[in-house]
Amino acid sequence: ADDESFNCSASTLSVGGKSGRSEIGMTIALFASHFSVMAAKCSLPSCFALILSPESGLKFSTSPQQQMSTLLFLSTLAIALGKLTLGPAIDNFGGILSLKVLHLSLFVFLASIGSAKSVTLFAICWVLVDLGFSSCWPGCLASVHQAFEPHVWTKKIG
Repeated sequence: ADDESFNCSASTLSVGGKSGRSEIGMTIALFASHFSVMAAKCSLPSCFALILSPESGLKFSTSPQQQMSTLLFLSTLAIALGKLTLGPAIDNFGGILSLKVLHLSLFVFLASIGSAKSVTLFAICWVLVDLGFSSCWPGCLASVHQAFEPHVWTKKIG
């Protein structure tokens, strides 16, 4: 390989001018994105029985089933609106910044869901998590295009 496409020094390994350290960090960030989406999308719906139980500490103003059906409707709406509105924001600000904001937001909202004593706080955070999840895949794609050389895109995306 020529000097521009492969540069190895004591501090970093560069491929095409991009450091190996940043590629490892980006790979970890992509894994964290996929793992958090899968974990939350599988765990939140599976704990409905726990959420609806009196031991949860959540106080329902109307029937729990009615409030949960409203929550699921708003959650689905947030996913649809997120796909329409967050895509242009990701294009504007870049995938890497978008993933940083997404990870921080998910941490805050999922922690809030786990400690919520109010159905309103629980519902708001759940809807915001789904809004964030709607941008996860486009943010990951944009990040891969930003952080990696074209010849590795399919390996990182697939």
